[in-house]
Amino acid sequence: AASCRSLVCPSPTSPRDFTWRVTMCGRQEHEGEAREGVAHEGLFVIRNTFICAIADEPLAGRRRAYSESWSLAPEPAAHDAVDSQPCALPAPDDAVSLVEALEAGGDSARAAVAAICGAVPSLAADAQGCRAVALAFEHAGPLQVACMLEELRGSIAWAARSPHASAVLEAAIHVGCAAAASAVAEELVDGGRIAALHAGGCQVVCRLLEYAGSEPRVVGLTDGILAQDVAGLCCHKHGHQVAMSILSNGLTRQRAVVADALFLELKRFSKHRFAAFVLQHALIQLPPPDCCRMAHALMEQSGAVVSLACHSAGVHVVRALLSVPEASKRAQYYITKGQRRLMRDKFGTELLAEVGLDGVPRPGSVPEGGLMGGA
Repeated sequence: AASCRSLVCPSPTSPRDFTWRVTMCGRQEHEGEAREGVAHEGLFVIRNTFICAIADEPLAGRRRAYSESWSLAPEPAAHDAVDSQPCALPAPDDAVSLVEALEAGGDSARAAVAAICGAVPSLAADAQGCRAVALAFEHAGPLQVACMLEELRGSIAWAARSPHASAVLEAAIHVGCAAAASAVAEELVDGGRIAALHAGGCQVVCRLLEYAGSEPRVVGLTDGILAQDVAGLCCHKHGHQVAMSILSNGLTRQRAVVADALFLELKRFSKHRFAAFVLQHALIQLPPPDCCRMAHALMEQSGAVVSLACHSAGVHVVRALLSVPEASKRAQYYITKGQRRLMRDKFGTELLAEVGLDGVPRPGSVPEGGLMGGA
């Protein structure tokens, strides 16, 4: 037969030599003799290549050792079926039960992790299933984490672009850190740009940078993303999150690449719905000399600060300017100077309230050092 089969045969009633020939997985085992000293009461069961002697155990306790197609296999006792498995494994396709078991913790969680191992790809593609797998990563041991991640090998690029499976990769990176990050980055490196511009993929790349930004394969992935149109990355709906993560967690040279791209079009980026957040982040994350240079470049044009403060995206940049030590006083002065205009604007009013200038305008209030030119 081409399939594996277990063989059960009654043991002889008296000691004598006998010969087995078992066909298993398309191969025939060698003939052998029963060794002396083996109990002759009960059954001899051949499971795979192991011969086990069963003495006084009930048949139901060994039900999985029998082949359903073998005519000599006894029927399992129904009343013993439950007792034989005190902690039954949840079905891998029952995602809701798996989630409940994992949230319960203890033996239930361990049983759920065991059930999920071997079914990760199918569960990861489902809304409930991906949650179960993500929780399983948190409860699994190091070997189980490695095994579950191995099940996704070859399909990680697909998983990164999946709205559900991408969350599984994030959980794996969070738990497995450098080892998991290396495995994920290895399969994303050829399509890093595609992943960075995808709703789920950008989150996976951000987690890679957050937990293993200096790992060689993650560095290679990040370099590949920055090799193409960094300005376009900063202006993209999803890509700008990757640009922000690079500013926070990338290597110094990688952060400089993003900063240089921002300097090229500061005025446009300061009012762009996505790039403005990257610019805001740069003013906080870059080294002080770069932050100061960027801040003064933003404020050098007349009326720039007030104009930004009245813009839905630009107001975030102004908030960042107020946090730059070398530029905060100057930004505060321009806000005070343009208080009347700001009070007539939705975003300007919000900013005035944040800085404590939402009352009567005080045009005479200027920072130490006198009047300053510019905005």
